[in-house]
Amino acid sequence: MKLTDFIFPEAICIDLSATTKLGVLSELARLVHPHCGDVTLDDLTAAIVERERMGSTGFGKRAAVPHARMSIPALRGALGISRTGIDFDALDGQPVHFFALLIAPLDGDHQRHLNALKLVAQFLGSADQQERIMAEKDASAVYAIIEKESAAG
Repeated sequence: MKLTDFIFPEAICIDLSATTKLGVLSELARLVHPHCGDVTLDDLTAAIVERERMGSTGFGKRAAVPHARMSIPALRGALGISRTGIDFDALDGQPVHFFALLIAPLDGDHQRHLNALKLVAQFLGSADQQERIMAEKDASAVYAIIEKESAAG
């Protein structure tokens, strides 16, 4: 599995406008929604918010991987960067700057979902990757980093 299997260039935002946890989740949902089949944006957002209420997906190291399972055809993801950082109730108590949203099929391979979570957590948890991503000025350059990582992995 590679990041390019489920994150697409148009599902990347390098400058999230949201300033709250709920705002970030909504913005990420809008990014991934076009790739999620017949699921409505409201249902998608509700599923993400509901999962986040069960416990923060902010794992520390300035990164979070919000996720949910829904009736979609395939694993899908979005990537968002907050230049200022968001209070996301991360495990380390620090603001989160890097977000990877994952939406997995309900009837899909649960192990694939877990592998995707691990993959994006490793990618976003790397200080070197964070530095590279933060230095970029457009989403296509960030996608090039993802492609390079996918080719190396």
